[in-house]
Parts: sequence; C-alpha cells; structure tokens
Amino acid sequence: MFEEDLMIGKEAELDFAWILLKRGKWTISNIELPEWKFEDYDMMVTYPSWDISFEVKKDNIRPRSREIWIEFQDGWRPSGISASKADFYVYNLGWEYWSTPRSRLLNLLLTTENKRLCQWGDSWEVKLWVIPENEF
Repeated sequence: MFEEDLMIGKEAELDFAWILLKRGKWTISNIELPEWKFEDYDMMVTYPSWDISFEVKKDNIRPRSREIWIEFQDGWRPSGISASKADFYVYNLGWEYWSTPRSRLLNLLLTTENKRLCQWGDSWEVKLWVIPENEF
C-alpha cells in the first residue's frame, strides 16, 4: 500500500509542476523522486524574486468521500503537516488542484470542531485529521 500511495503522490507532484511550467515565469528548482527519502516539502518553485515550497497531496478516496485528509503522525513520529516546512499545501481533488497556505490549514485544524480523527496505513500506524471539504 505504501509504495502505491507514494507513486500516486509523485504523479500528482509531476502533474502540478507541469501545470506551473505551462503558465510560464515559474522555475521548478526542486522536484525530484527521492529514493524513500522525505524532505521538508515536495517541491520548491522559484518565481522571479522569491521561492515557494509546496507539499502536494492526492489520494484515491477523497473524490468519493468529499473530505480532506491531513496526516500528522506516523507511529510516534511527527509526519505530514506536523513535520512539513512547506509554504503551501496543494490537494489534487481529482478534477482540479486546490491550494492553501500551510499556516491556514494548521489554524483550521485548531479551530474547527467539524473534524474527526482517523488511522490509516498498512498497520494503522498513521494518524490523520479528516475534515469535510465544505470547511474550506
């Protein structure tokens, strides 16, 4: 399951990078397919005078559930939004991309009551918050 999810995510990263490149003026300075090595963000994009980092997310359940899944822990280690240093989180919604500053997503997690805790993964070790898309 992990390898399949990783490849789905990498495909979304490449698709999002292609969208940015087609719009012009953007330079992708960091998009690589690391060998099981996780970085602080998925890609760094340079626009003439500043850099923006992105965490790109996609899963195959979200289009059916109409929910956003936000990972925060893997086993006892911080992961996902708890470990990311990305400026923006980008979600592939199946038919479009949606992005928000990571700080806004963190604030939403702290303030919304319309969320539920869920566990996921090969041995249910990944913890995440699930929020209905209408909260955004």
